[in-house]
Amino acid sequence: MGDPVKAPDSTPKKSMMLVKAEVWRPLFLAALRNSGNVRAACQAAGIDRKTSYLHRQRFPNFAKEWADALEDACDVLEAEAWQRARASSDLLLIFLLKAHRPDIYRETTRHWVSGPGGQPIEVKGKLAYEEYRAAFLGVFGGVLGEAGPLGLEAPKGDGLGQPLDSENADS
Repeated sequence: MGDPVKAPDSTPKKSMMLVKAEVWRPLFLAALRNSGNVRAACQAAGIDRKTSYLHRQRFPNFAKEWADALEDACDVLEAEAWQRARASSDLLLIFLLKAHRPDIYRETTRHWVSGPGGQPIEVKGKLAYEEYRAAFLGVFGGVLGEAGPLGLEAPKGDGLGQPLDSENADS
């Protein structure tokens, strides 16, 4: 007569999402490691971007493998940059030196702020309104409620976004 009909298997099975992941994840990670590009890795694995990001969010081990693959991709680019810098690119040479020897080659800008006579600024919590107003007007030259030379108006409140008690009295 024909083959007998089998009873359905009652053993638990992995979800389709996990079964498929066993197939596409290695492909995705290999492509990501080689390209550093999520879109290209998704195409190589035959999945959409949402699936890859969903798995990265839900599975910490996959998220770590993803990060490692991107680090590998960056290492490949860096190796290529070193070769090109040695061969012909002064610009790449500069960037690599800034990245790897920042104490020597980094462009450093320092901004020093000091109080009167070059003395340190003493900070005691919130500035009182009059101190803040005086500092503002000293810098921008405006009068309370009028725009100064830079088109800025003098501040209202305590200078930290809080209204003064006197401003609340009218409400």
